[in-house]
Amino acid sequence: MTFSHKPSVREIPRDRLDTRTDEEILESLRNPLPVTSERNVWTFWDKGLGDIPSWTRRNIINWARRLPKEWNIYVLDIVPGSPLNVDNFLDKSNFYTAFNNRTIGGLNSGVWYSDIIRLASLHTHGGVWVDSGIILMRDFSQDIWQQLEDPNSPYEIAGFSADIAPVPDNDNIASWFIAARKGSPFMKQWNRVLKHIWDTPLGEEGDERERRDYHGLSTHPLFRQVKKQRVKVDHQAKYKVDPVAFNDYLHTYLSCKRVRMTVDAAAGWDGPAWWESHAMILPLRESYLTYLMTDFSGLRQFELLSAQRDVPPPQRGADWQAAEELVQALIRTCCNVKLSHGLKTTKNMHVATLWEKDEYVDYDVKEGTFAAYLRWASLHLEQVDRPLEPFDVPTTGTKIHADLLEEVEE
Repeated sequence: MTFSHKPSVREIPRDRLDTRTDEEILESLRNPLPVTSERNVWTFWDKGLGDIPSWTRRNIINWARRLPKEWNIYVLDIVPGSPLNVDNFLDKSNFYTAFNNRTIGGLNSGVWYSDIIRLASLHTHGGVWVDSGIILMRDFSQDIWQQLEDPNSPYEIAGFSADIAPVPDNDNIASWFIAARKGSPFMKQWNRVLKHIWDTPLGEEGDERERRDYHGLSTHPLFRQVKKQRVKVDHQAKYKVDPVAFNDYLHTYLSCKRVRMTVDAAAGWDGPAWWESHAMILPLRESYLTYLMTDFSGLRQFELLSAQRDVPPPQRGADWQAAEELVQALIRTCCNVKLSHGLKTTKNMHVATLWEKDEYVDYDVKEGTFAAYLRWASLHLEQVDRPLEPFDVPTTGTKIHADLLEEVEE
């Protein structure tokens, strides 16, 4: 998959960047200001900012440098006594039992904490959720958030499609980047569904065992009419992806779909109509282009980003050309670069995982590499004359006429 690099870039004036030292920025993050507006950036690392991998720490520091000063960044955690502990910002009623008991276990456990934190933080306070594995390529306050704040704009939530293009029964929003106004009814309903499926007892009636992991969530009765996420057949074989396990992993997306599909006349909720009127959904490629240009191969992404960019023209072979094309496309045509750890039961080795291995620490800034150039460009270059183009979101798919938490037979 290739894309034109027509949009131009220019260097950001120094006076628009936060020039504090890294440590000064980190110190401000460790001592968060009270939440007083909707201009908040929310993210999460379960063990706290002091334990966050170096490449993700650089992501967050650069958010602070790039965004206007009125934006406050909150790196929430579940560390007892931490000023950034989620309990200091959000009421426990937002969360399911295993969350409040801190008994979530298994692979990807940090993901399940963060999935519901993002919904609760956006509904309670408003702002933008940004996964820590995101490198910003443009200032979202100038276009995405501006649309949400504009009293003449219909949008109340914004993000990226979770598929190549929205299709009936599959309209969705990628959970790694969500902007929403405080009190958003969609975020409230999404939070309700996610909390409900985790709090549904595991056993038969009378068996009240607490759910502590995500296995089997895609088969919850609330999702009977919800179209599951597709996994390409060749990817199932190539990366050893089990479609059922993959959809269990994506149960937060299925919860979003259930909200979007539900029409509950008694409660005054019309998910399809709300979504069509108030959701600003941008193309997936604006955030996920690294994957689209490498057939989802994390190893290929790592190879290209680790290649030396600063080499004489005679030594620039096919891999150099591929790396240059990838990085220029990211710099010039993307809102951000999402780098995922992915489902840990697959055979796809992701860049995020590799950069956290001892032998590859700081490869995101290794001198002379394409990764280092991308990191520099993300802070110092801005796109010129490239307006964002939201999708027209269809609402012609299946509708569920029921209470939002009602289990409907096929």
